Amino acid sequence: MSIEIEVKIKVVELHGKAPYKTVLIHGGPGAAGSLNNCAEELNRLTGSGVVEALQSRYSIAELIEELYLQIIKYCQEIPTLIGHSWGAWLAVLFAGKYPKMCKNIVLVGCPPLADKYVKEISLRRLRNLSDEERKIIQRVTDNVATGEDMTKIPGILEKCGHNPFMEKYAKEEFYNILQDIIRLPV
Repeated sequence: MSIEIEVKIKVVELHGKAPYKTVLIHGGPGAAGSLNNCAEELNRLTGSGVVEALQSRYSIAELIEELYLQIIKYCQEIPTLIGHSWGAWLAVLFAGKYPKMCKNIVLVGCPPLADKYVKEISLRRLRNLSDEERKIIQRVTDNVATGEDMTKIPGILEKCGHNPFMEKYAKEEFYNILQDIIRLPV
């Protein structure tokens, strides 16, 4: 005996009112809703509607087409795409297929677009650490870290570039830059 269940997945969050001039594309994949605060703030700052595109498909081709349909349905003019992390990659892939469907693209926390740069991420972060801190990271990676090692992890992560204090100022700068890119009055 089999039972079929229809599941409805919400594929966008609309912030503000039309015209929707900006589309936010979340990271993850699987981090749907992670740009909600950003969408609300952009709507507040610009007075224009923001589409928070939520991903529900499982292949890159399907995700690109889903984004296309979201833009066609909700945007009355060609929007600026803002992609975060994995969403930045999706924005680039979308712009490659539909270059006339995006006014601008903004890549936030974009992973490397070329394989040769991937190894540089970890190397750059590790260069900020002492030999002892690198050994602690290795023990965590090898799953043999001690309780004392774990108490040092927050400080080590901050040295690697995970600093909430700096993120606050980066976010303020990000919104200032976006206002210029989107060319909307504050």
